[in-house]
Amino acid sequence: MQDSENPNYARPAYAWYVVAILTIAYVSSFIDRQIVALLADDIRKDLQISEVQVSLLMGFSFAIFYTLLGLPIGRLSDYKNRRNIIAWGIFVWSLMTAACGLAKNYWQFFLARVGVGIGEAALSPAAYSMITDYFPKRKLATALSIYSMGLYLGGGLALLIGGFAAQMASYKRVWEFPVIGEVFSWQLIFFLVGLPGLLVVLLTFTIREPLRQVMKDAQGNPMQKAIPLTMVWAYIKQNLGIFFFHNFGFAFFTICTYGLSFWLPTYIIRNYGISKAEVGITLGIIQSLFATSGIVVGGRLADYLATKGYANSRQIVMLMSSVSLLICCIPLPFLPSITWVWIMAPLVNFTSSFGLGTGTAVMQEVVPPPMRGLSSAIFLFLVNFFGLGFGPTIVASITQMVYADDKMIGYSLLTTAFIVLIPASLFFWASMRYYRISTKAAEAWRG
Repeated sequence: MQDSENPNYARPAYAWYVVAILTIAYVSSFIDRQIVALLADDIRKDLQISEVQVSLLMGFSFAIFYTLLGLPIGRLSDYKNRRNIIAWGIFVWSLMTAACGLAKNYWQFFLARVGVGIGEAALSPAAYSMITDYFPKRKLATALSIYSMGLYLGGGLALLIGGFAAQMASYKRVWEFPVIGEVFSWQLIFFLVGLPGLLVVLLTFTIREPLRQVMKDAQGNPMQKAIPLTMVWAYIKQNLGIFFFHNFGFAFFTICTYGLSFWLPTYIIRNYGISKAEVGITLGIIQSLFATSGIVVGGRLADYLATKGYANSRQIVMLMSSVSLLICCIPLPFLPSITWVWIMAPLVNFTSSFGLGTGTAVMQEVVPPPMRGLSSAIFLFLVNFFGLGFGPTIVASITQMVYADDKMIGYSLLTTAFIVLIPASLFFWASMRYYRISTKAAEAWRG
């Protein structure tokens, strides 16, 4: 089942089927990750916790093991069966999401979110590596952008589900079940979004582990499956420029995007008198349409620019995304009515997603095939440790400690954007030179 034009790759139709299944898995993961956003005020009220504690449930609790376990799992993805790694991850995060619905206090909820992070750590390093083995370089940014759509489709669906949950809560705040006992309406949502993930596990077994792209050593012999870690670290050290500027640029960028994705719904509810149901449903539709459009357009543009001879097409698109998102954040605290919010929200979603697919493609292109899993894990470690781990908490801390007013959260979002998007843009610009050097090094590498 190979592509006649590219005998080292599977047929295009099957390769895109694999992307579709992996995207469904990513959608499931991000619903489970993002569902806390619209339920923030209900969780805060019923568990009697602070704004900063809620932000820790959003980001830090999840990010602790998601980032740490991503490194060894990324290493395993370089020589073990990646499909099976993904399937086990989906199984774990689905059960732990459901466990969030059983939490009776803050620390039980915190530990369940840690479990969600442990499961989700298995997905993206293995998925990036699999997709790279299914697609030639000229199609890679588009393929990874389609996969990365799952992030925004999942986030949009989480908001939609949260919106309907808010409607349900208006009819009945507390539910009672045999064995489980009483649960709040928001807790019930975690059962409804977590348990269907077990069906995604079965879907995962309909795809095959792809043939790995084989590299040869200096003598022309095939490389062993797992190259020594010392060799990996030596390569990273030799190409430190791209690893530093690209990864930290993306980490700064995602501090802003995670802050927006978790706190924009709360900002609208607090400042414009709109119900949770309306905010969730409307923002969910906007994110599903415009964020997914942004990521696909960004990936296609990067691939198109590459065919026209722009060696830094990935960095150009990421720089465009960072600068345009900062411009779109400037009016947020000053919007006079909800009509203007609904005008700006599509622009914020489009620009925040525009460079995501190209960013993930870079880390596949600047390393040799035997290092892609670990390279992806390092990228995800930095991006999620800073972006997911600190993005929501930075926004909450500025609101609570600087402005000391819950309704000033719009100013907190803008302040955060200025703090992180300016250095992100500078880092993306600086990474251009190193990208050209490292792609050539990856192509020439022989161990």
